[in-house]
Amino acid sequence: MPSPNLTALEYEVYRTKQAVTAAQSTYDRAVKALAEGNATIARRTARGEDEPDTDDEEAEEDDGKSVESVPKLRTPPTDYMSAKEAARLTKIYNDPKKVLAAWKRVLDDGLRENIRAILNDCRDYFMEEDAIDGMTPQEVHAVIKDWPAFCDELFASLKKDGSLISGDEYIFDNFEDTAGGCDEILQDKAIAFIQKKGETM
Repeated sequence: MPSPNLTALEYEVYRTKQAVTAAQSTYDRAVKALAEGNATIARRTARGEDEPDTDDEEAEEDDGKSVESVPKLRTPPTDYMSAKEAARLTKIYNDPKKVLAAWKRVLDDGLRENIRAILNDCRDYFMEEDAIDGMTPQEVHAVIKDWPAFCDELFASLKKDGSLISGDEYIFDNFEDTAGGCDEILQDKAIAFIQKKGETM
């Protein structure tokens, strides 16, 4: 019988624990959002108001005070859209209430946590020999050794360069569905960010 690969087993336990933690965090946010939604509806019912049909009123009620600053937007490319579709998308991106509601929604959906989870999966790869052109594992380690701070800096960079913008009516990508390749895109962005920081060290 071959000897068990303890390193691989320990790593699998670590990855599973990370997944459980992320799932628990998503569940907790969903429960909290449901409770807040029920409380809001109860308050409106007590005042004799109807429940709003869109997120716009929620964004207006929030007034942006509890929401992280919204990234600057530019209208996405509309070259392959009909004039009607392009006008509709442009209108959405130029509506501050819709933009604020969309930003609040992806934050509530766990945008930061989703990005952190993807980066956690890439972390070991970043430390492999020749994983990042022009950098040794020791140089990479010097850049990412304060992992939480690195993730926060990268998030700010993604926010600034427009990487969080989806280009469709949802306005922002929550980085939850990796089937669309957002994990590979994020890994490439992280590598470029590591290389750029490495040049300044």
